[in-house]
Amino acid sequence: MALQKWLATGSISHRFGLPDPKIQRSAVVVGETKTANEEVECVIKRTVEKKRGKYQSYTPEVRAKIGRFAALNGNKKAVDKFSSELGITVNESTVRHFKLLYQDAVKATDVVTELQHGNRGRPPLLGSQIDRSVQQYMQKVRQAGGILNRSIAIAAATGIIKYHDPSQLSVNGGPIELGRKWAESIMNRMGLVKRKATKAARKLPENFDVLKDEFHERIVTAVRDGNIPESLVLNWDQTGVKLVPVSQWTMAAEGSKQVLHVEHIYFSIQWSPTNKTPSREATHCVRLHFLCTSG
Repeated sequence: MALQKWLATGSISHRFGLPDPKIQRSAVVVGETKTANEEVECVIKRTVEKKRGKYQSYTPEVRAKIGRFAALNGNKKAVDKFSSELGITVNESTVRHFKLLYQDAVKATDVVTELQHGNRGRPPLLGSQIDRSVQQYMQKVRQAGGILNRSIAIAAATGIIKYHDPSQLSVNGGPIELGRKWAESIMNRMGLVKRKATKAARKLPENFDVLKDEFHERIVTAVRDGNIPESLVLNWDQTGVKLVPVSQWTMAAEGSKQVLHVEHIYFSIQWSPTNKTPSREATHCVRLHFLCTSG
């Protein structure tokens, strides 16, 4: 109806999405509706007209240059200089911020060439230092081929907190309680996703065919030069019999093609068939080994 009236008269009594004063039941409600509509329309108009300014992005090197120049020559000169050089409007508040960052940085080192962006979002539950130590420990676990999951992450963090300040743990009356959500959070920040371990044997070198041909050629040469009978040409193979079942799932970087982990000690049954029926010169061989291998 409002659109139809606008097409007919060129004006409407109220804005779309606001109540129509004319259909209210009492004069008081009509007056309240009109006054409320006017105030709401003013807010909507200011919101529509107000445009957010364009955010400027500065590289760490530029941030350091602006901060150093402002510390030596003042904020006003830095605004004029870098607004001209960069071709953008550099706000004085931005210069003042870089100046403070630069002055803090030179206290730790004499030469400051970069001012890195600060971390955004909520601070880590464990604090930056301990959170970084936990991530480094978890990366070392993966490098060693170990399993990573929520339980391992919680256990690692618990151990590191115990080393620094065990009173921070909730079991000791502290504020830190590590649970599933925290473990998922730190692994997400590390870019880890749930993956099933892959077998290293599936990863073939680029020159696999060349290496295979060279290997076969060495066998043929050895058999020919040594006059070795076919019954003594053995083909060894082995299979693993695990003593303790372990998980094939771990946490690894998203998109990684090879996911390795170290399995527990297990039996390796090694056997060797021959090309011909075994004679006195050759018999089937079975060997048992204790091995600790990457699965």
